[in-house]
Amino acid sequence: MLELIDDQPIKAQYKTLVSSEKTNASLELVVSNPNPSQEPSSSQTTSNSQIKPSFMAEVQLRGPNLYSLLARDPSHYLECELILETEERDLDSLEPGAVICHFPNISDEKLQDHIWLDDTLYGIIMIQFQIKLLEQLLLFCATHYASKLIIFADDVQADALGVYQDFLTYKDQTLTYKGEKTEMVIPADQATFDAWVDFMERITIDFRQTLWREQRSNPFIRQYLKNHPLV
Repeated sequence: MLELIDDQPIKAQYKTLVSSEKTNASLELVVSNPNPSQEPSSSQTTSNSQIKPSFMAEVQLRGPNLYSLLARDPSHYLECELILETEERDLDSLEPGAVICHFPNISDEKLQDHIWLDDTLYGIIMIQFQIKLLEQLLLFCATHYASKLIIFADDVQADALGVYQDFLTYKDQTLTYKGEKTEMVIPADQATFDAWVDFMERITIDFRQTLWREQRSNPFIRQYLKNHPLV
């Protein structure tokens, strides 16, 4: 379910931990054009009473300076586990540290079946999942007094994270103990978090407008909105 984000409580939560200024970002959505005569089969639909929660995240301690972030979107059959490392600092150091995130590939087979392989729905749902992941990562950084988030991902996953592009201060290939990865750095300050929450709100509004507009000619979006009403 796509939910409009009330940013004020989230921002207040973050402001109790870190502080700074604001930035901007933008995203362009490519809309698919399926065959209007092709209707989703009734066996692939669900009633509103069966709608599941849209997003859940849980952080668990795995060892010294090692955590896992388990994120799930049961309503769209998405789930992934991100491994997080907090950078060790000297006890006398006043400099904030960093959080290192090992970003996994996100399995999407069940999602593809759920949305009848529709490109528009796929793009919207995956991007929504990714932006909620970064929100959780920035909150984790604030909790651990980190000044930056360092993401390591393979080439395929890094390319899929285009929604993060305007917030990156660094992106390049690097060699890790798991082989060559794409390294991406995002500031973890108040300015970035405020800008990200504003971006989440704008993109959610854009996505809602896209769904309502495209449902007129897209039977898959029309059926999706019956199963996932926009509250």
